Amino acid sequence: MTQAQTAIPHLLTDKVAIVTGASRGLGAQIAQQMAAAGAVVCVNYLDSKDAAEQVVADIEKAGGQAFAYQGDVTDLAQMQAMAAEVIKRYGRIDVLVNNALPSYQFDPSADYTSIETVKWTHFSQQMDGIVQGAVNTTQAVLPQMKTQQMGKIINISTNLVYNPVVTYYDYTTAKSTLIGLTRNLASELGQY
Repeated sequence: MTQAQTAIPHLLTDKVAIVTGASRGLGAQIAQQMAAAGAVVCVNYLDSKDAAEQVVADIEKAGGQAFAYQGDVTDLAQMQAMAAEVIKRYGRIDVLVNNALPSYQFDPSADYTSIETVKWTHFSQQMDGIVQGAVNTTQAVLPQMKTQQMGKIINISTNLVYNPVVTYYDYTTAKSTLIGLTRNLASELGQY
């Protein structure tokens, strides 16, 4: 293990986590840190099989446990199948991290950075990937979490919601909606 990984207390020992969009970027880092904290991690990916398998290999090399699972967060049936596979392997789901993001280029000169040129298709792509994805994964894991009477759902947003230093209309609007979804989920599901 690296020095950073050994410094992490094993707060997630015996916990099972799903991290969506975990083949690269922030998702890969979240998956690795959760594994370093003791969790078994399902590394969800859409198209980047080799990258997801590398994340799993890195986790295993550091002494953790993980497996890669291909699934589209915008498809409820695929997310239900992923949840079923995690339950089949480990008997539980303790943490869901909704990190998946549709393909996106953070380009300050792109059409979607001006209200004059952004198109509704930009918004709908981000809403489907970010919000629909979070709804589908939550619905997929919720029966198991309710059965366990325990579970944590973490939705990844952005500080651009509060400080749009670049006006990524589609991305920031979808992430703002995710914050609203998160608050509603907390209100309804907190009792569980």
